[in-house]
Amino acid sequence: MRTCLEGFTINDNSTITINDAATRLGVTHRTLKYYEELGMVIPERSKGRYRLYSEGDLERLQRIIRLRSLGFSLGTIQEILARPIEQNESGAPGYSQETLCQIAKAIEMKLVVVSERIESGRREIREAEKVKKELLGDLDYLNRRIAGEPSESLAKERLSARFKHKITKVLK
Repeated sequence: MRTCLEGFTINDNSTITINDAATRLGVTHRTLKYYEELGMVIPERSKGRYRLYSEGDLERLQRIIRLRSLGFSLGTIQEILARPIEQNESGAPGYSQETLCQIAKAIEMKLVVVSERIESGRREIREAEKVKKELLGDLDYLNRRIAGEPSESLAKERLSARFKHKITKVLK
């Protein structure tokens, strides 16, 4: 092992540990593990299964952190990272219009999926609200029976309420 000028421990194969990488990048080690779980970076492992980050890993992580600081979501960052940096129209490192359109299309597709999941969740909530309302009615009936109200009058009340509900539905 040797120490680089920045004060971080570097292994012979130019990798650093997760703690040193986190310190160098200004994030927590949990953040680095999360990015690994998402497949955004895959560090080498030592014989003892410790994560070892190469300079390439650190550059990729720095890019992720920079994109996050600009407000990009992790999903968008994954789409960006899935494409290699090219030379853009002006010759600078970046992305061509075609690649930017591909990234936008991928994000639009993810947006459709998320929107569908939201609508599905809303439908499920509406159904759960109906079940809740029925259960509250059942509980009210049982509590009133326990309190001594006669079942005949409660049954008429429930039937009347259901009939009114059905009539209201039909009139809508």
